[in-house]
Amino acid sequence: MTALAADTLPVGPDGTYIIQNEEELKLFRDMVNSGETFEGKTVVLSGNLTLTEASWTPIGTGVRSGAGYTVDSKPFKGTFDGGNKTISGLTITTTAGADYAVGFFGVVAGGTVKNLTLDGVSIAVGTSEMAGAVAGMLCEGGVVSGCTVRGTVAANRGNGGIVGR
Repeated sequence: MTALAADTLPVGPDGTYIIQNEEELKLFRDMVNSGETFEGKTVVLSGNLTLTEASWTPIGTGVRSGAGYTVDSKPFKGTFDGGNKTISGLTITTTAGADYAVGFFGVVAGGTVKNLTLDGVSIAVGTSEMAGAVAGMLCEGGVVSGCTVRGTVAANRGNGGIVGR
């Protein structure tokens, strides 16, 4: 596996993007939140990680509009394969508003998140109506499978241990 450039993720021989550490996970998040949807692409977690941010910024930002999201949202549309690895220490204590999607992933639109364990989850966003440990909002046929969550998700409503809405 080789890195393409300083501002991109390592790519394996099969073309999948590889996340090996927290810095690469944050880079992936920043790429999605800047508009790279990863549609048609696969991102694989290669090892267990512990998050160190006091309050995690979700991967894939967005605000709900009916059953979908607003035009300025930045959803994740690819495949994230957790490789049966564990991410520990997911903490979220702030939200940008009641309809802002909160979770490890904010908005997953037509994408897939699979084979991931989140341990030590602490999400406490009392005004939120879209909070889930894996994804705050799942839409456009998005899929979450093979995911395990240990911890708590507390919100006003529209919250769940795995998916909020």
